[in-house]
Amino acid sequence: MRIQFEIGRGMAHMLKGSVVGTVSLCLAAAFGVIAIPSASAATNADRVTATVAPTVRASSKPAFNSAAARYGVTNSKSVRNLQTLLIRKRYATAGLAQAGATGAYFTQTKASVKKFQRKIGYGKASATGIIEKRSAKKLGLKWVAGSSPATLSVGGGLPTGTNGAALSPTQLKSVLAAAGFSEPYIRTAWGIAMRESRGYPRVVSPLNSNGTRDHGLFQINDVHKPDLNLIYDPLYNAKVAFRLSGGTDFSHWGIGDRGWAGTLKRTQPTYWQMLQDEMVRFRNQYPG
Repeated sequence: MRIQFEIGRGMAHMLKGSVVGTVSLCLAAAFGVIAIPSASAATNADRVTATVAPTVRASSKPAFNSAAARYGVTNSKSVRNLQTLLIRKRYATAGLAQAGATGAYFTQTKASVKKFQRKIGYGKASATGIIEKRSAKKLGLKWVAGSSPATLSVGGGLPTGTNGAALSPTQLKSVLAAAGFSEPYIRTAWGIAMRESRGYPRVVSPLNSNGTRDHGLFQINDVHKPDLNLIYDPLYNAKVAFRLSGGTDFSHWGIGDRGWAGTLKRTQPTYWQMLQDEMVRFRNQYPG
């Protein structure tokens, strides 16, 4: 699944065979995690002859949907476009440069945007770290007006009782308990579900680099062969997460130092730490 990371999809952000996308995803994730995208390298200038000049159209600029201009978005193509330009133009923090364009808008992306905003003359109060129309255009993005969260799917029916909205904190807690999670691990599971999907049962990622997608509360990846007729049901999704974790081992989501999480800690420690931090940030909001 996409780890909502920033590194990644949230989030999650993604590695092959991983349960999550971000932490891209998410962390960070965010911090998606079937194949974590690597940092985009700056391209060499195109060679052109004296008689043939390339045509540059405004539409060739990478697009940024305004709905993705918020902290916590995961697995967003718009955020990937933003991160790619920040890295290419050397405004990225060391953490974002290491994580690459993951599509997750967490701490490193926010800090990088703030750095760029200050560079183009924004004052301390104006440089919020959240991209907006003016700074997006200055960076080289095509600003596109949007009204819905970038990572949410609106097609198809929704699980009974959700009415298209996120589960409340207590609803999510009840779903996890029904799936088999218990203290103290239910708190970590709750933090991961919030990091990955913000509690929206129908979150679905764009295609990952290996052609898979991440689904639902825990951003379960296609490689785990979930029943796609049920995967957006909160309880079924949580039961799949319980089966993958055994209720205690959350390494599929980049948490801890075992399995894939251990590999990530050794090879991308900044990204790994981002995933831990984002999970803890949400875990601290656990109801009760």
